[in-house]
Amino acid sequence: MALEWVVLGYAAAAEAVMIILLTLPGLSSLRKGLIAVTTSLLKPFLSIVPFCLFLLADIYWKYETRPSCESVNCSPSEQLRHQKSIMKSQRNALLIAAALVFYWILYSVTKLVVRVDQLNQRIEKLKNKESSEQVLCALLVLCTAADTSWFAFYVFCVKSDCSMYNDQ
Repeated sequence: MALEWVVLGYAAAAEAVMIILLTLPGLSSLRKGLIAVTTSLLKPFLSIVPFCLFLLADIYWKYETRPSCESVNCSPSEQLRHQKSIMKSQRNALLIAAALVFYWILYSVTKLVVRVDQLNQRIEKLKNKESSEQVLCALLVLCTAADTSWFAFYVFCVKSDCSMYNDQ
């Protein structure tokens, strides 16, 4: 049983490290790689949820079948063993809770970081599109003033919403 707790501890530690790396400022050069690694690891880390439920059931079963040592007949060694067992159960329950919370935070942070990157790409795309549309709309103004092929530019500017230049 100790191996299961070691695996869960390593998984929780890996989740915590990924959360820290994703939220640290100044790692913009590594961010794309971190996002790719994290998104690819989210599905395998989802197996932590049923694993934690299994371990929680194990803790409950051990709690229910553990002999109680509350009477006067308990020796000091039995009393100590009983208290150690309770402490281990509490520690393991805390580890289960930490692993589940870290997974939830990692999932949420990854979704937010991916969404922020998508929005930043969209903003850059709109800025590039806006600057190219301004150049073409300026060409429209020049062409309509010169009365040459105004129809083609007019169609383009109607599609790209250059209505402020059409009145000139």
